[in-house]
Amino acid sequence: VGEIKGTPDDFYDVKSDRSIRVLIEAVVSKEGPVSLDLVARRVSEHWGVGRVTSRTMTRIEGLIRRVDVKVVPLFPYQRRTSIGDERSSSPFEFRFQSLFH
Repeated sequence: VGEIKGTPDDFYDVKSDRSIRVLIEAVVSKEGPVSLDLVARRVSEHWGVGRVTSRTMTRIEGLIRRVDVKVVPLFPYQRRTSIGDERSSSPFEFRFQSLFH
């Protein structure tokens, strides 16, 4: 996980926006191209958020719009058919990559 930035409550506080954006950029720069799900997991772990929920995804998606990353849509994957299936739960998988490459 690395450095803990704060508590789960801090993660949802607007005072954490800048730190979250910086971490999004770092994850994408280091691991990109990466899926939105992976970005959300990596970033939320730094605030002790144990499970990525729709609230967590909404928070990350809102901040990704204000980060210097490129969204790259890929071909649609099949919908997830069972728990643990690694395919996307949405009809389209998106990857993010750094603009600095």
